[in-house]
Amino acid sequence: MQVHVARVVNFGGSERYAADLAGLLAAAEHTVLVVVQAGWGRGQQERLDWWRKSVKKAQIYAVPAWVPKWLLGWVLGRLMDGFGPDIVHCHLGGANTWAGRAAKRRGIKWISTLHLRWKNKEMQHADGVICIANWQKKEIGSDFAGKVQVIGNWLPDLSMRKHGEFGINSGFVASGRGDGLVVFGSVGRLHKVKGMDVLVRAFQEAFGLPAYAQGGSLGSLREKYNVRLRIVGEGEQRGELERLIAGDARIELVGQCAEMAAEYAQLDVLVSAARYEPFGLTILEGMAHGLPLVCTRSEGPSEFLAGREGVVWAEKDDVASLAAALRMAYAGGPRRVVWEMGDFMPARAVAAIERFYENVRS
Repeated sequence: MQVHVARVVNFGGSERYAADLAGLLAAAEHTVLVVVQAGWGRGQQERLDWWRKSVKKAQIYAVPAWVPKWLLGWVLGRLMDGFGPDIVHCHLGGANTWAGRAAKRRGIKWISTLHLRWKNKEMQHADGVICIANWQKKEIGSDFAGKVQVIGNWLPDLSMRKHGEFGINSGFVASGRGDGLVVFGSVGRLHKVKGMDVLVRAFQEAFGLPAYAQGGSLGSLREKYNVRLRIVGEGEQRGELERLIAGDARIELVGQCAEMAAEYAQLDVLVSAARYEPFGLTILEGMAHGLPLVCTRSEGPSEFLAGREGVVWAEKDDVASLAAALRMAYAGGPRRVVWEMGDFMPARAVAAIERFYENVRS
């Protein structure tokens, strides 16, 4: 019996992790309550609907948006009193601040997943911490008294259900075009940390500028390459990206996409241009669809993709390095890679998390 507490304001990887884990644990006959807080503004109902759908058999409680932060600890504590959890599992800062401390006051074991970086003020008093990658473990202070375990992310359940066991078809070429077109794609929030601005600049450096902007070496490259770039996601950087793209018809800002299966099927290469990436769930999804990868040497991918074929590396925040990697991937043409996905199966991760729960409770 657990309570999972997360935020509702985004559709990011941390939220997907929390929702997917709650659904998987409920399917394994645990009693799970997921607590989120609704926000104000456009799209909040859509986000709540996404949570309700994603947690599947788990129960969900949405704290009203009007509840102030100073009252959240009391509200969450009352929920715990009624639900009687054995574990309170928190995701991201606010959940640790309000739910973790409320659990601690009641003698309930508090576990936090370290989705980003260690924050001593928020997590210092947790009973257990799950790191999603080994690099995070090094950030935890030596004075932390709780238990720590590294349990990597898993292939999101939605991808598994729609594409069979692994979703891989090594003989498939995207949409069967046969015209030499190579479609690059990147999936993530339009935020500086994801490096979409670097990707647009690198794409135009690698494959030339739009026709109206030709003049000099970059413009002369454009007609040599049959390429497209699709960027899936929304965020605060959209305006900046639109200015960078400036009418380049080869580059499309797709926005939010409800049907990612169809989107991945259009791509020939998946790109992660992140300046900072703790893990990279969209990379796993791309691998499940057999896509070759271009990745910057960010934290998570550098770890779980180390030594694997099928990935071309670039340096972080380096337009020239990423442009060279894009050209190298282009030279490989449309193809599919058979990735070994055994380490990323949900059953493995859920079993490890269940064992960690018992370890913390013992």
